[in-house]
Amino acid sequence: MRAAEQAIDSGGPADPATLKNIIEAIDMQTSISAMKKYYSDEAWEQHRRYYEEGPSAEWRDLYTDARALLNSDAAGDEAQALVQRCYDLSRRARSGNPEVQTDSPEAWMDRANWPEAMKQRAAEFQMPRVISFIRRAELTSRKSCFSARTWAKMVELSNLPEEEKAAQWRSKVELFHDLEGALGEDPVGEIAQALVARWRAQLDWFTGGDAEIKAHLRTGWSRRRYWPDSQHWQIERLHMMSYERFERAADFLDRAIAAADAPKVQ
Repeated sequence: MRAAEQAIDSGGPADPATLKNIIEAIDMQTSISAMKKYYSDEAWEQHRRYYEEGPSAEWRDLYTDARALLNSDAAGDEAQALVQRCYDLSRRARSGNPEVQTDSPEAWMDRANWPEAMKQRAAEFQMPRVISFIRRAELTSRKSCFSARTWAKMVELSNLPEEEKAAQWRSKVELFHDLEGALGEDPVGEIAQALVARWRAQLDWFTGGDAEIKAHLRTGWSRRRYWPDSQHWQIERLHMMSYERFERAADFLDRAIAAADAPKVQ
C-alpha cells in the first residue's frame, strides 16, 4: 500500500503488480478474519499467528518429509517416526506454544467451508493427504491388537467420508461437555441415563456395530488410568477439554453405566 501511495504522490500510475499485491493482501486478511469463528477470543489470540504467517518451520519440515512418504508403508519405521513428530508438535501447540500453533479440530473438520485463500494454503502443503497418511500410520501401529477380520473393519471405518467423521467428532465433543454439565446429577437419574444412551448409540456408530471392536474399545476405556501422556493430548484435542475435565466426565459416565447395568430389583 505504501508503494501505491508513493506512486500516486509522485504523479505516476500505480504499478499493476503493486495493485495486485494489495488485492491479495486484503483477500488474505479477510480470510484470516473468517477463521476467527472457530475460536474463543482468548484462543484466537493464541492461534491467529498460525493463520497470519502460515505453518511454522517445524510443521513445514514435517509436511515436506510426509509428502516424501505418501506412497510408502504406513507401518514402516519412517512413517511411525513421523507420527511421533506430529504428536510432539501437536502437544506443544495444545500447550499454547506460539512457535508451533496449528488449526483447531473444529476448523479442520470444517475445511470444506474455509475461505479460498486458506484452502489454497492447505493444498500447497498437501495437508489433507499428509494428515490422512499420518492417521493411517497411527492406526496401523495398533494392528496387532485386532483379528484380521476386525482389522479390515477398522480400515473400512477409517475411510468414512469426511462429513461423517466430522459429525462423529462433534457428537463426541457435545456428549462430553454435556457429561461435564451433569456432574452434580444422580447417576441413576433420567439425565444421566439419557447420556448413557447417547454414549451407547455413539459407540455403535463409531464401530459400525461390530461387537469385537466395541469390546476392544471398552477394554481400552477400562484401562485409561494407564494411558501414556502421549495419549492425553489426543484426548484433549478430540474432546475439546483438558484431560482433568475429561477424567471427571468419564468417571461420571462410568457410574451412570454401572447404574444402568445393575440388576433390577424385582
